[in-house]
Amino acid sequence: RGLAYARLHEFSAAERELRQAEQMCTTISETTCGSVLRARGIKLVEQGEFGSAQNFFSQTLAFARARADRYLEASALLNLGTAALLQERLDEAIDRSRAALNLANDIGANEISRFAFFTRATPGTGCRRRCTGGRWDAAAGTPGAVAPASRAVGAARGESSCAALSPRQS
Repeated sequence: RGLAYARLHEFSAAERELRQAEQMCTTISETTCGSVLRARGIKLVEQGEFGSAQNFFSQTLAFARARADRYLEASALLNLGTAALLQERLDEAIDRSRAALNLANDIGANEISRFAFFTRATPGTGCRRRCTGGRWDAAAGTPGAVAPASRAVGAARGESSCAALSPRQS
């Protein structure tokens, strides 16, 4: 629920839910605790704190690799690519997105590979537009416009609809 609140920009509620989930993860070692780290990073992206978000995505990646969770690993790589893109570190964004694409293809995670391909294929488009109601709006520079980076690709290509790119998670 913390992630849902973060995407709605209800950051106080997101913080409350994430803290509760983090507290639960201190007493158990569930594989779902990696998703809590990822959600914390996504919340920070939504708030425009890209460097801090990158730290949580790196923790997510380490968590995923330690538990051989290849889906979470691909998601973490994609999010690291997004964070790098948002910080205008294009070479890193391409490398992370390429790694996410390769892993997602290996495990059949089509939703991740679709976003990784778009992010990798069009570096430097930036995340300056937001998908709202299946249409692109001009949300230049707003923190809510940033996840995932691949949404900006459709806008850069002049696509008026973004409904097909709406993520289930990333």
